[in-house]
Amino acid sequence: MKKRKKWSKRVLALAVSASMLFSGQTFVFAMDNAATLAVSEEGMKGYWDFEGSDPMINGGTDNGLKGQLKGNAVSVKNTDTEFGSVLHFDKRNGESARMLIPSAINSGGEDMTISLWLNRSSTLNSSAKTIILQQSGNGRTLLYNQNEQYVTYISAADVPLGNSKGMDKWEHLVLVKSGQSPYTVKLYVNGEQTSQKELSQGAVNAVTDLIIGAHKNTGDTGQFEGDIDELRIYNRAVTEEEVQALFAEHENVVLEQELSGIRKSLKSLIDEAKETYDENQLEDGNAQRIALKEAIEKAENILETAKTKEELQAGFDELNAALKAYNDAAMMLTIDPGEVSRTIGDAIFGINHRYGFNGYGSFDSETMQMKEDFTKLYDEAGFGSLRYPGGTISNLFNWKETIGDKENRVPQIHGFYNNAGQHGLMPNFGLGEVADFVQANDSELVYVYALARGDADDAADLVEYLNAEVGSNPNGGTAWADVRAKNGHEEPFDVRYFEIGNEMYQGGTDGTTAQTYWIDDVPGGALEGYVNGGTATFKKQYAVVEGDWNESQSYSDGSADQVFYMRYARVEKDKNAEGYADFTAVNKGSVHVYVAGEEWNLVDDLSAVSADEKAAWVDYKTGAIHFGDGVHGAIPAKGGQIRVDYSVDRDGFVAISQSMRDTMDQINEYNRENGIEEKEFYAYSSFETENFVTKMHNEGCDTLYDGLTIHPYSGTPSGGSTSESARETFYYDAMKKGDAQAAKVQNYVTLMQKYDSTKVPVISEYGIFRSTDKMVRSQTHALYIARAIMEYVKLGSPYIQKHCLVDWYSDGADSLGPTQQAVIQAVSVGGDTATGEGEFKFFSTPSARVFEMLNSSFGNQVTKASLNAKQMLDNGVAQYSVLTSKDEEGNVYAAIVNLNLESENQMQVRVDGYDLSGKTMEIQQISGATFYTENTLEEPDNVKVERHTEAIEGENAVLTLKPHSFTVVKIVDALNETEEPEGKVSTAILEYALGLAKTADTKGVVASVVEKFNKAMENAQELLDKVADGDTSVTQEMIDESWKELISVMQYLSFKQGDKTDLEKVAAMANGLDLNNYLSDGQDVFLAALEVANKVLENEDAMQDEVDSAWRNLLKAMADLRLKPDKSALEELVNTAKGIDMSGNSEEEVQNMQTALAYAVEVLEDEETTKEEVAKAEEDLRAAMSVVAASEKEENVQNQNQDVQESKVVASVDRNSDTNEQTTDSGSNAKSAKTADMTNIDTMMVILVMAGAILAVGITAKKRQNR
Repeated sequence: MKKRKKWSKRVLALAVSASMLFSGQTFVFAMDNAATLAVSEEGMKGYWDFEGSDPMINGGTDNGLKGQLKGNAVSVKNTDTEFGSVLHFDKRNGESARMLIPSAINSGGEDMTISLWLNRSSTLNSSAKTIILQQSGNGRTLLYNQNEQYVTYISAADVPLGNSKGMDKWEHLVLVKSGQSPYTVKLYVNGEQTSQKELSQGAVNAVTDLIIGAHKNTGDTGQFEGDIDELRIYNRAVTEEEVQALFAEHENVVLEQELSGIRKSLKSLIDEAKETYDENQLEDGNAQRIALKEAIEKAENILETAKTKEELQAGFDELNAALKAYNDAAMMLTIDPGEVSRTIGDAIFGINHRYGFNGYGSFDSETMQMKEDFTKLYDEAGFGSLRYPGGTISNLFNWKETIGDKENRVPQIHGFYNNAGQHGLMPNFGLGEVADFVQANDSELVYVYALARGDADDAADLVEYLNAEVGSNPNGGTAWADVRAKNGHEEPFDVRYFEIGNEMYQGGTDGTTAQTYWIDDVPGGALEGYVNGGTATFKKQYAVVEGDWNESQSYSDGSADQVFYMRYARVEKDKNAEGYADFTAVNKGSVHVYVAGEEWNLVDDLSAVSADEKAAWVDYKTGAIHFGDGVHGAIPAKGGQIRVDYSVDRDGFVAISQSMRDTMDQINEYNRENGIEEKEFYAYSSFETENFVTKMHNEGCDTLYDGLTIHPYSGTPSGGSTSESARETFYYDAMKKGDAQAAKVQNYVTLMQKYDSTKVPVISEYGIFRSTDKMVRSQTHALYIARAIMEYVKLGSPYIQKHCLVDWYSDGADSLGPTQQAVIQAVSVGGDTATGEGEFKFFSTPSARVFEMLNSSFGNQVTKASLNAKQMLDNGVAQYSVLTSKDEEGNVYAAIVNLNLESENQMQVRVDGYDLSGKTMEIQQISGATFYTENTLEEPDNVKVERHTEAIEGENAVLTLKPHSFTVVKIVDALNETEEPEGKVSTAILEYALGLAKTADTKGVVASVVEKFNKAMENAQELLDKVADGDTSVTQEMIDESWKELISVMQYLSFKQGDKTDLEKVAAMANGLDLNNYLSDGQDVFLAALEVANKVLENEDAMQDEVDSAWRNLLKAMADLRLKPDKSALEELVNTAKGIDMSGNSEEEVQNMQTALAYAVEVLEDEETTKEEVAKAEEDLRAAMSVVAASEKEENVQNQNQDVQESKVVASVDRNSDTNEQTTDSGSNAKSAKTADMTNIDTMMVILVMAGAILAVGITAKKRQNR
């Protein structure tokens, strides 16, 4: 058998680690423990340590077992840890990756144990399932991790087994299964048993493959990422002692991880404490400040010297307590009542409700009233607005079928109408009932109009029904206000907020998951369909029956006179309206009807066809399909499915919004003429995408929508309610997810207001979704809601409605989401949750208490407020969330969430410009015994609103904030006195500003700023001294001017003096240049740049940008200078040419020679000639001389030229960078023109090198600055 992995290495590593980290006594114990806990090999049929040339070879007793690696994301990887080689999983790429051990286990037919070391990567999504151990075939998932919790599905049900120690950490897992039926499953994590479950069924009695790291279905999600090692399979249940031995093999790894983790935590806390201390929020003599400094020094010493985690933990706890005490003493909330950011109405804090199932049991269909005990809870919460008919469930709601006598109403279509068992919903809780309810209970109705069912005409009728005065008839046809009066409500309901559809951007499968309905069946797709409508075309779509769109109803029952409908036909137009005669619900000529796949004929009159003719008649006003009775027209055979082709012209948002607005304009015109107050109207889009906003703007339709309905649900948080650590994980992750959603809403606001500053977000659903954990019913969700409300108030939402008002008390969910979401829970007491009929009892969750507090005590003018420090949780979420307001009576309000789980905190509340001494605070608070406390039917007040009053003793109020609490404080009459008693001045701001100034660093700041800063500090100190001495000449205005001046000057302390090192180098070189050696072209620019550079050098206030600009411009000007060429070679050549005897040459040769010589002389005498011109003159003259020398004097001339060349070769060859290019066409050995001297060449090379170096430094600095 293969030996266990490097036991000697493990012992040595343990010994070394222990010698460094533990006392001698602890080390001896660890060694003794390692020596006595031997790993048993009995029954170990499989063992893989992933070492050696073939890491898949089994080191256990069963030679028939061998591992296989499948997929390109799994491999054996060498590490520098004591684990050596490990099984490594990267991020999935294509098919899932796994280790496969064929025919390894029988989970139902034998006892077994699987042991492994595991290190899950932080790249995993902790809220998604991650498969650890899986069976093939009919086998199940033996172990997976989700939300930091290990779960088994061995019994065909999810059974939690315990929590992980975290990601990026090695942990040891042992899964033990023993017995047959019933059987026991145990999980050990790091040697400790986390769970023992007695199960009775589900384990598959068959030999299966064992799959490591992936689901058996290769396309499924759940891919593991991270490392696995020391995999063992036993054909028996190991004992607890054996588990301890297995863990002891690498126990030191866990110990080192724990020690490292607490060291990091302590270091982070020290850094935080230092930063807090340096902010000088408390005076030097303050007791908490002194204690914090001492605790920091002690913690630093512990961090350096401690050997055990107990020492480190003690240092952490002591510093943490000192920091908390400091923060409590320093934490200040300042409210500025003079700056109002927005005004909010009574509708702001609202709720989403749904008509179905008798309003989820809240409505009594016999009395046609809301149930009294439910209404009592509703009134306690004081909801300002109620959304109806709901969310998804509203998308196919036909309002005209829900008004009037109950007996005449038609079942409504669920938004997910084709889920199994989902049939029509009786609208007992109809439009009239909900409108009466909200008016009777001081709420406002927000209506969701079903774009997927209705059209522009129908929407206009709705506005008229809700808002028109009796006696008016804005659109002609039926007088809908009169219909309303006949139904028992003469006065208009005055509904001003309309959402057009619900989440209609969400695709999927029509009838089960999608909310696009027909809009993605028009040319251009869903966005075009939603915005502009269009012709939707359907082929062989199953037909539906009135009040039930489930596919199960699309089959013939074999009876006579059956009627089916085309699903997305338009609702029938008002028969009394103009144009009804021309109206069609679907397009004529587009309809084809099929029974059991066979097309039937369409006829205009069934009474005219024979008994066996396969015919149908289409009612184009309603979209109904009528079949015969067996006398006139055949009856579709029982069980035959009815399908239909058709097309229909549908209206989109633009047409519907315009029609509703036009109707409202007519209503307001009538109101003006009759002395009635005009009413408001707002239409909001439910197509929550950036593309909608852009499209509306591009098509000139911005005025037709007033904002975007946004549903910022959190997503499922990690963790859960299985343990304390899992609950904390859930709590912190939920808050972090909430912050992410608030940022998403802000992005939408920014986009909309880019085109129109009046556009707003409309938050009509939000919450922790889609978790079914009972944490959603707890205090945690209440705090989540309070924080969300604060953010969305600040972002301008006209109403903020939680999903949802009421749902069934359960541990699960329906197609619309988790039932735990509801702020009021309905408990069946013999009631039927399938219909909402019967008796239900109700209780309020902690979330309802948030609404109770805000709706009973908060002002309508939101004010500016700020905290003097931002306390952050470890996951980056702010500990405190704050929203403040005031009202017309002079009261000031503050709503505060405190997310601290450990202990209560203190916070001072300051109202800017007001002394609160003697004022009264009315305080409301919810916290619960724990952050996961929930209410129940039996104990409905586990979390309730605690109320009390306190007198304010000092200038500022002091609040005590319980852990995991939400607090609303009302400072009564806070603004109803003069800001300051006569003769008294407030120096608090000036003192604090001066304290900040004393810590400011003026090193390197430009001289003029430092001078102003020092003067402002002197002035501030002088005023404070005068006030301390009782000098009454100091006024509040002088104090305020002083701190404003000081802060203003401090804002300029970032104006640092520029580093002139580079400028000095460049200027020194420039000042040393002899311009006589350069052409005049470029010298003016150079001299101007040099003058600027010298001035910047002398300027003490010059900042870096100015300095950098000066040397760069000067360097460029130097680089652009051009040296005068060296003419010595040309001069010698001219002298030679002048001495040539040309008496034997032809006239043409003499003329050419004289021309070349004349040009050469002209170049010699021209001070501004260029090196190119010198080269050309030399080249031309040599050519002419060579022709003259071709006669009998050729040899002498050549000798002369050779002498000249040899005398100048050292000075001439390769002087200029262009030398190699200066050759003659004839291939002669002509030399290039020389430059002035080697010194000038060297100078230019140095300039170029410096330019490159300095520019590189500048670019590097710029990159560093931009990071």
